Amino acid sequence: MAKAGTSAWDLTALFNAADPKAGIAERHLWVIRLVEWLRHAPLESAGKTEARATPTLVLRLRHLLGVLERNPEQQARAAGMLGVFLREVDSAALLAAFGFAPRTGLWGELGRCLRARVLPLTPATSDLGELSALLFPHGQDIAWLGAIDDETLARLARVLDAGEAGVPRGWRIAFFEAITFLASAIRAAGFSPHLRQRMSAELLVDSPFHQLARVAEKLRKHGSSDAAEDRAEFIQEAQYLRAIGRPASPLPGRREPRWRSSATPRWPARCSLRCTTPRWARTASTSRSASRSARSRSAPGAPTGSRARCTC
Repeated sequence: MAKAGTSAWDLTALFNAADPKAGIAERHLWVIRLVEWLRHAPLESAGKTEARATPTLVLRLRHLLGVLERNPEQQARAAGMLGVFLREVDSAALLAAFGFAPRTGLWGELGRCLRARVLPLTPATSDLGELSALLFPHGQDIAWLGAIDDETLARLARVLDAGEAGVPRGWRIAFFEAITFLASAIRAAGFSPHLRQRMSAELLVDSPFHQLARVAEKLRKHGSSDAAEDRAEFIQEAQYLRAIGRPASPLPGRREPRWRSSATPRWPARCSLRCTTPRWARTASTSRSASRSARSRSAPGAPTGSRARCTC
């Protein structure tokens, strides 16, 4: 209970309550309270032009960072709490599993949705996907989060680095773990009997589910490096991974989506000449007739005195 003359959203009291050695529920409740401060704390007078152009929560975030930069002791306490929070939560769960139904049965998923709607959520969890519902419960949160500028993000990163110097806080580990989780889940679902028997044979001719694990591993390998050549390979593998899930033509009886135009890169099948580059990476405007003629010219039994040129 707040003392007389003290605001319920007193920032100094919030920093004094920061205890990195507290239990997991207390630490997560402190982070939730800090995000709530951004929504409800009174904002000091600011320029009308800036107030109109910038969301109020972003202005409060800048004020919060300014207070921490002027008070090294409070900055160390807040950075310690946020550092422990980011180190212990499972960020890959947010990127890979959030929004997907954990159960395939109708009644099991219905019961989970009812419990989530009726019963309160618990902060005593390391799943960042579940904690995100407590940290950002409103649909409008995506607007102010996307409005945070690069300078404010750089200031926030400097505040976090003040907690434990030398501790890596990169996003790549959780990002590539999430890609690995998703690729493994999709690969397992594609190999399951009840889905495999319903798939069209023409869509499985290039074994897309077999390629998932290999492409995801290459993506992780090239993405973990800062070299220029690895960056180029990373972009190519990312496009190839995206193209794996796009069929060359809609299923029988199903209309093709409007967002998919004729020039959109689609199924990454390779030609019969064993080209090392997918078809979509070579050209996006080649007609299917030219592709079929290239295959016919390189069919078994064709002259092999000189190397044929790929035109697919």
